[in-house]
Amino acid sequence: MIDKCGITGDKKTNALVEVRNCNDKGVGVFALKDTAVGGEMHREKPLAVYDNGMDFENLGISQRKRKLIGSLHDAFAISGGGKSYWGITKTNGLPASDGKQGLFRLACRLNHACNGAQNARYIWRDDLEKMMVRAIRPIKKGEEILVNYIDPYLCREERQKSLWDGFRFKCACDECTTKWSKSRDEKLEEIRQSIEDYIPVAQQFEPKRALGLVEKALETLETEGLNTPHDLGTIHYRAFQIADKAFDVDKRRFHLKKAHECWLQTEGGGSRLDLMGKDIIAYFEK
Repeated sequence: MIDKCGITGDKKTNALVEVRNCNDKGVGVFALKDTAVGGEMHREKPLAVYDNGMDFENLGISQRKRKLIGSLHDAFAISGGGKSYWGITKTNGLPASDGKQGLFRLACRLNHACNGAQNARYIWRDDLEKMMVRAIRPIKKGEEILVNYIDPYLCREERQKSLWDGFRFKCACDECTTKWSKSRDEKLEEIRQSIEDYIPVAQQFEPKRALGLVEKALETLETEGLNTPHDLGTIHYRAFQIADKAFDVDKRRFHLKKAHECWLQTEGGGSRLDLMGKDIIAYFEK
């Protein structure tokens, strides 16, 4: 075992996850307790927050933090040449405050699994100025915590290319191996096209038809096992917007409630989306 930590970062009394060696992946993050969907597993402040092209020498980072940053993976290290800060930031940078990137002691060690195989999500909370890790599927004690690095609706070939270009590895998660099929790729493309192409056009000119399309997309997510709170929350909110335009009060209320429930699971109480959801609900209940 390399490190233990939890919501407060107290290594002795509140350990919820641990970082440990993980065969061909180097290291990974594992659950120390069973966690239900929506459960918070970890939160932490960044080791460094930076713009692209940062100069570590001018950021005033302590030697302790430099050592922790230097221990992160560099997917672009040249054989025999060692790591570089450029490679570490390109490999590990996560969204942080004000559109900047951040490096994190634990969150940057979470390994990838494609949409459908991942069980957690990290989210930057501006109000807390911390990165939070939350379960989007039930996670058992001892199970590795996995997040999705890329666009959730890419086919396997596109996912593999995106992961190689960005992180220099070939994914072997269940979605890319045992669960993969041509029909699975076709379903992902159907969802992507519906969300990105068909629904926006129909929403503008035929809101009732658009509502039917978005509800079909929700059904497909359920049947394909892609029904994580993050995916569902995004699409339920789109359905709420369309139902409002179509003057369908019952469906407007239903989809807004579902979106807010999903936001609570993915970001927690007091988050920007939680507060926005409460404000919108209060507005329509006047």
